Amino acid sequence: MEMDWITVVVTALTSGGLVSFGSIWYSRRKAKAETQQIELDVINSVKNIYQELITDLRGSNNEQKAENAMLREKMDDMESRISRLKEDVEKNARRLAWLIPMTCLVSDCKRRVVYTGEEHGKPKKV
Repeated sequence: MEMDWITVVVTALTSGGLVSFGSIWYSRRKAKAETQQIELDVINSVKNIYQELITDLRGSNNEQKAENAMLREKMDDMESRISRLKEDVEKNARRLAWLIPMTCLVSDCKRRVVYTGEEHGKPKKV
């Protein structure tokens, strides 16, 4: 009868030990799988955030390129306008240099010449 008790105790310890080792092994495996799944979720969320940032930066970059092209075109227009204005200033300076010697301060002068343009290089008398 003593042997039966020992057998029962050994059997209980052994079967319980096997079950406990099995449950420990299974719970570790489950915890590892859950941890890996959580890590994958975190990696995916970080990846999505970076993709959104990249998309936003590309959109911003394209907007800046378009604005830059528009500003360059506007600058080219302004440079051509400045060039035309410089030509006009030079032309007016030549006209003024030609007219200054002919200036008469007498308002009722009979020899007064009215400037009508640079046709044939000489002014016309009115």
